[in-house]
Amino acid sequence: MENTFETVMKGREMTRQFFFWVMVSIWGLTLSQPLQAQDEEQEQGVVALSNIALAPFEVALMKKGVLKGMASILVTVELAEKTDYTNISTRIPQIRSDFSIALTSLAKQRFSVNRPIDPDIVAAYLQFYADRRFGKDAIMVYILQATVKPRS
Repeated sequence: MENTFETVMKGREMTRQFFFWVMVSIWGLTLSQPLQAQDEEQEQGVVALSNIALAPFEVALMKKGVLKGMASILVTVELAEKTDYTNISTRIPQIRSDFSIALTSLAKQRFSVNRPIDPDIVAAYLQFYADRRFGKDAIMVYILQATVKPRS
């Protein structure tokens, strides 16, 4: 009886290892394809700097003047093809300030420690500020991660 149990457990472990290596292989293939495309662009002399990841925003979640938790939001902006990277990169502190003010206002209205943050609403709200700062459709705002940490 012990022999059968050991055989089953060994078979399960081999199955897990197989699926692990299959997933690692797929992951490696998906990572290598964008890198190959980027290398080809650099060989042709075209350097496309289209995404700018901003440092995480930490927003306090208050209710009736009491701190209930913190929200952490990771934002990235994607430049349109016609947008000049140097113009945008020099104005990152301004857009961070705009986004910080906007997220603080939005946190008062929409965020709660009892519900998840809807990234689509946050992105649409921040897009208005980006359009006002840089012009319509110069950059697109995307939310990579939005988490709520209740106060303990």
